[in-house]
This record gives sequence, structure tokens and C-alpha cells, in this order.
Amino acid sequence: MIAPLTIALGVLCCFISTHAQVQTGSHVSTSGYAADSAATCYNHGNDSYRRGDFVEATEWYQRALDLGARNSAVYYNLANAWFRLGRTGQSILNYERAVRLNPANEDARNNLEFASLLVVDRVTDENAEFKLVSTLRDAVGRIRANILALGFASGFIGVCFVSAWWVYGGRKSRKTVLAMIVAGFLLVTSLGVVGIQRIVDDTGTAAIVLSAEAEARFEPGPHAKVAFVLHEGTKVWIERVEDSWTLIELPSGMRGWIPSRVIEVI
Repeated sequence: MIAPLTIALGVLCCFISTHAQVQTGSHVSTSGYAADSAATCYNHGNDSYRRGDFVEATEWYQRALDLGARNSAVYYNLANAWFRLGRTGQSILNYERAVRLNPANEDARNNLEFASLLVVDRVTDENAEFKLVSTLRDAVGRIRANILALGFASGFIGVCFVSAWWVYGGRKSRKTVLAMIVAGFLLVTSLGVVGIQRIVDDTGTAAIVLSAEAEARFEPGPHAKVAFVLHEGTKVWIERVEDSWTLIELPSGMRGWIPSRVIEVI
């Protein structure tokens, strides 16, 4: 008899496989010769992916990134290729990068959510600070930079215009007061969101465990006592680095030292 968990994971893999299509709508560009090379590598990666050669696809996408193609679609396609190869850690790492570059990339968000269900470790946000930061990061992360810029510009221009109108003798009617309130709201809100984004981004550096298993120890060193064990795809926060060891923290508040080579910063 097949266990219910096995059936669930099978359905999950089928879902991501269905949605793991290459994104071709985004324009990959840098500058000069490197731009042409990055775009060429990206297109070769898409061709390899469609042929089912996922190993070659990861190589082409990585070359495009090495040449400066910092684009959400490249990371998304790279993540899909890694997922098809069964590399959960690499796929989650690159879905995370795709979402950070373009919070509006819903395909990347959805695949990240489902790929995370394959992670062995079930880490809960018991720490109140982590819960708050996680909630804020998810909320403000969906607001694109161009929307914030538009809100700031509109608010700033509105405040300046209404202020100048009043200074130079314009009548303080109900409409101008309402315009000032709206403009002020846009200005303060956009600045507030940017401030929250800066605070959230400074709250630790996130990384993904890439090895199948990683032992977290009480002290840096291979002979220190093991505190707990992490598995591929788990998201951790970096506290500090000493030589080849990294002190990491989980959302639950647990801390431990793991070899730096087993994780990669998002």
C-alpha cells in the first residue's frame, strides 16, 4: 500500500512540473558584449530546458548570471531546472532570488511555496521577532519599486504644488486641503514602506542549506557536540562567520554552528 505522504508528494511534484515552464517574456540585458553573451546563454538554456536536458540548462542559465544577467526570469528558470533534477535546495535558493528581484513574479512565489513543502525540516516561527519580520517582508516585498517611486513623486509634487499655491495667495478651499492630505499620505506612506524595507533587509542575512544533511554544533569545529541537524532546502539566518564556520539561527530561535560550505546566501 502506498503511504498517503508518498501520494501527496507525488501530486506536489506533478503540480510543480506542470508550472515549471521557462519564462521568456522578460528581456535579459546588461551592456555591451556581455549583454549579447548573457542573452545568448539564456536562450540556449531555454532551448535545453525544452529538450529536457536540465543539466545543460542549469549550466547555460548559470553562465548568463555570471555574465551579469541579474533577472528574475533567469533565476526562475534556473530554479525550475534544478527542481527537475531533484535538487530541492538549489531550486528554493533560486526561487527566493527570483522573488527578491521581482516580487510580482507569482509563478516563482507559487513554486517556492510548493517546493518548500518538500523540505524535511518543519521550522515554526516561535520567535515573535521572526514572525514580525517575516510578515513585514512578505507584505512590503510585494510592492514594486516603480510603484513606490510613483507614489513618492506624486506625493512630493502634490505637497510642493499645494504649498506654493497657499504661499502665493491661493485660497485654502476644501479641495486644496483634501489635495494636501492625499499628497501627504502618498509621500509619508511611500517613505514609510521604503524605511520598513530597509529595516527588514538589515535584519539578518538569509541563506539556504544546500547539502542533504548538515549538523549544527554548539561551537565552531568538527569535534563540538551536535545541537541539531538540518536538511536540504531549510532557510536559516546568518549571525556571524568565523573561519570556515557560520553561526546560524532558525525562526524558532535555535542557534548552531555549521560549515559555511553547506549553505549559500540568497
